[in-house]
Amino acid sequence: MLRSSFFSSGRSFAGLLVAPLLVLAAACGQGATTSATTGSGGETSATTTTGSGGGDGGSGGSIPAAPLKITDWNTHNYFDTKKNPATPTEIILSAADYAKKRATIGAEIKALNADIVVLAEIENKGILDDLNATELGSAYAQTILIEGNDSRGIDIGVLTKVVPDSVVSHKDDVFVLAGTNGPQYHYARDCVELHFTFNHRAIVVLGVHFKAKAAPDDPDKRLAEAQHTRKIADDLQAKQPDVGILVLGDYNDTPGSPPYLAVAGAAPQLFVDSADSVQTSDRHSYNFMGKLELIDHQMANPALHSMLDPTSVVLTHAKDVDDASKYASDHSPISATYLVH
Repeated sequence: MLRSSFFSSGRSFAGLLVAPLLVLAAACGQGATTSATTGSGGETSATTTTGSGGGDGGSGGSIPAAPLKITDWNTHNYFDTKKNPATPTEIILSAADYAKKRATIGAEIKALNADIVVLAEIENKGILDDLNATELGSAYAQTILIEGNDSRGIDIGVLTKVVPDSVVSHKDDVFVLAGTNGPQYHYARDCVELHFTFNHRAIVVLGVHFKAKAAPDDPDKRLAEAQHTRKIADDLQAKQPDVGILVLGDYNDTPGSPPYLAVAGAAPQLFVDSADSVQTSDRHSYNFMGKLELIDHQMANPALHSMLDPTSVVLTHAKDVDDASKYASDHSPISATYLVH
């Protein structure tokens, strides 16, 4: 597997790549309200209106909020065609199957046209680079993948048009289930912490892929992962109260489950799932033996949730997207736009 020499657990790395950022609008002042308009083409525009003393320096003025579209998707066993001796249980795709999977996933990512895409079950960074160059026209300024803890070699990968300020891996973190002395756990894969500055606002994306329910299941580990992720988020908020935080990815559990509730927390710092904005009949990302479940989430802290455009949230359902037999995945991607100010 490919290894990125500038990543290590518990450390942040600034200046990963020099590339043009998206055009950023001015930050808004306190006491702002944001209105959103979604056009027929799916593009979202927004206006933030400030009161006296607002960011525009006058009463009743307005400044633009910048839309930031974020997608997460478990791409299900996205391996390449090469054998890796370090992961003997990996899947090796034929050249034809690899090309078809790349094309199908690439077509959906291109159609969604998100600014930040967080993908689960990616074997290596080479796959992301190939996907970006071959199917996406190198639209993404940076690809990121840190080798995690999964024995099959499936990792969390990122395609981003907004170059991060820093990236932190938590794969080496050690934690226990709250209220116990052990056992000690590591993440089943990782919690990838991505720091961005967008429209003068600090945004942190925590990409996760919690322990699966496949045998042997370990619900305590899955819950401990969720609890530790929320602690990471709480520590970030304590240092920077106005930061927007998004905990996204495959939780391998449903709304109301202990891991989901652990990430959500409680008021006044309740994290809210952006998928709640999707109508109930479409609010699912996985078909478990005929039962439609929502196990992929975008949980936003109050600062970021207040910027969500609820009309933008989509869980994509189509045979070439959430049907593994069609070379894409057995999960549906979830996308949401946040009007950042």
